[in-house]
Amino acid sequence: MGVSRREVEYPHSNRELEETRNRIQVIRNRINREVQELNEARVREERTNTEFLELAQTDPFNIPPTLEFERREQVRVGREIVDSNFIAFVPSTYPNRYDYHDFLLQNRNQITRIIDSERTRLDSSLKVRIGIYLTIKRMRNHQENLFTDDISAFQNDDYEVRYNLPFKSRNTQVFASTNLDEIYDVAIMRIDEKIDKLTLRGSGWIIVAVTGVFIEVIKYTPPTASGYIPLPKGMPTRQNGVINIQNNDEKCFMWSVLAQLHPASHHQERVSHYKQYENELNFNGIEFPVSISDTTIKKFERQNPNILIALYTWKENGLVPIRIPPKNEDKILVRLLLISDGEKQHYCWIKDLSKLINKR
Repeated sequence: MGVSRREVEYPHSNRELEETRNRIQVIRNRINREVQELNEARVREERTNTEFLELAQTDPFNIPPTLEFERREQVRVGREIVDSNFIAFVPSTYPNRYDYHDFLLQNRNQITRIIDSERTRLDSSLKVRIGIYLTIKRMRNHQENLFTDDISAFQNDDYEVRYNLPFKSRNTQVFASTNLDEIYDVAIMRIDEKIDKLTLRGSGWIIVAVTGVFIEVIKYTPPTASGYIPLPKGMPTRQNGVINIQNNDEKCFMWSVLAQLHPASHHQERVSHYKQYENELNFNGIEFPVSISDTTIKKFERQNPNILIALYTWKENGLVPIRIPPKNEDKILVRLLLISDGEKQHYCWIKDLSKLINKR
């Protein structure tokens, strides 16, 4: 006996199969959405927990008060006059005044904000020094009884005290692109060195407290190079490996670089050989005459990534390097000589460094 084909409802079974598949897909989609929502909720929870942890680690009662800086203009400091001198005296109740390093770290933001505002107000590059005043002391007999075990020899109140002793960083150049946090770290390092030099090596000096903090600001115009000037006196002028470009504009930097990239067969000092390549280099955002500041030179190197610039100058005792870039054999190293006649400066191309050195 057989079963008639009409008794097997294939179309009906196919519809049920399709409906079942659709229901399964709906369930899968719902599960995927729920999983995604759970993951997003977990991320939000972890972020919230992190924020709460950071808040828990912050003591709102231990935030140092803002120092009150007084700004004075045209103040004589040693043998120079600074454009702005900021000074703040530290009250006896100020937190961390007994630890000068923590004190400087605490006041990083306020001090760098002042420097940044002066950079804007003066509309200029700056030279900046950061410093602190310290009170220090030492026992008057600190060099006596150094090798005794008798503690009573040091139990007295006879101290030599010095008040408001200044410790400051060196002059640091600040340009429009300078990272102020980096120069602040360098300033702290310089202050550390000076304090270590005083307090170590058996001097007996002990830091009592920070009594003040100051910032010295001077407007700074980096030297620039311009038109042709003769080589300085005392420098060899024949077969010296130097090509002194005879330009009448302020683009001696550009002509000197192009002279190396496209060396002429004769009279290499003539600008006419390089006019056709004038637009080959990228000087966007770099003004002529080109400053010798490291910020400007680095910008040129970034915009012309196949070139590195080394700078030299000539002193009485010979060739002196100003800037030596990291060695990179994949790039073209252009050596430039910066000369001066007392009024203006000028870049030359050092075609052969060995000749210039041997001509000393």
